[in-house]
Amino acid sequence: MSAEAFVMMATVWVVSLIAVVPVFIIEGREERKLEQEQADKKKSHHSRER
Repeated sequence: MSAEAFVMMATVWVVSLIAVVPVFIIEGREERKLEQEQADKKKSHHSRER
């Protein structure tokens, strides 16, 4: 494997990581928001029953 090919592979890896990491972070935030909203709904539902 030549040095040029190795550099190309490394570049592709870095670019893909930079592209994927923000997506994971955004999805994680969205899931947390949904979980909080569901928890809030459960809380308000319990308070209504009382």
